[in-house]
Amino acid sequence: MNARGLSCPQPVLLTMDALRKSQGKPVSVWVDTEVARDNVIRVATRKGFKVETRPEGDAYVIEIEGNDYQSCPGSLPPGQGL
Repeated sequence: MNARGLSCPQPVLLTMDALRKSQGKPVSVWVDTEVARDNVIRVATRKGFKVETRPEGDAYVIEIEGNDYQSCPGSLPPGQGL
């Protein structure tokens, strides 16, 4: 998912939507600021996902996997909240 050029909280919201739709499959997120990278990592790890990140040119790639969003503690049903 390409979230480059977007301001927070948009990268986080798009990431959570992608994770909801992924049904447990890994999701790759591209962001171009440290703030967006840190916010996406923070939210994904709080939800119990395994997160790895690496710089890629002038952007960051965040690989998120290891959980089904629907089974995360505190997750709301699709269409409700993050």
